[in-house]
Amino acid sequence: MKYQIDIQRSKATRRLKRKISMVELLSQYFLLTTWVLAFPTILGSMYFNAFRADPIVEVLFFLSVILSCGMLYSILTSNKLYLIHGLTAEQNHLLSEKVSKKLDWINSRRSRILNVFFPKWSRYSTHYGREVTVIYDSKEVLINSTTFLRYDLISPFHWFADRSVEKKFKTEFEKEVEKHRYANKT
Repeated sequence: MKYQIDIQRSKATRRLKRKISMVELLSQYFLLTTWVLAFPTILGSMYFNAFRADPIVEVLFFLSVILSCGMLYSILTSNKLYLIHGLTAEQNHLLSEKVSKKLDWINSRRSRILNVFFPKWSRYSTHYGREVTVIYDSKEVLINSTTFLRYDLISPFHWFADRSVEKKFKTEFEKEVEKHRYANKT
């Protein structure tokens, strides 16, 4: 998206560190906190006062607490960088571009230490706003997939889809690394 990535801090903490202004950061966390707290608060205040003896209300409240815990986990782990062992940094760069072409992804930001890919979007796909960031370390590749909503807000609702995209990239990248190692041995 529009953010710059602090690559050195990202490598050190194994979390994707974006350079965001304080105003944007506060508005993002205010919105995410509101989403996490809204479900149990609304169900707890409205239903417990109206239907005290109904066990279905208790079940719905319990499910909303579980949903809020899942959203909180999603928010806390959305910027985690996943490690893939590769070859040299230059070979990793070439292999990741090869994998992106194989998966039919668009390379939007290209440098020798960072690539940002966008899966192609069509009317019936769920890839709108998805960004796959690949950071190259010495012999390792760090990958993160994040889905953005409007106004560049990170979506906690697409956590499973983001991890699926990361897994797809990881398996294809590891296949290419094994092919390259096998080709160099023979």
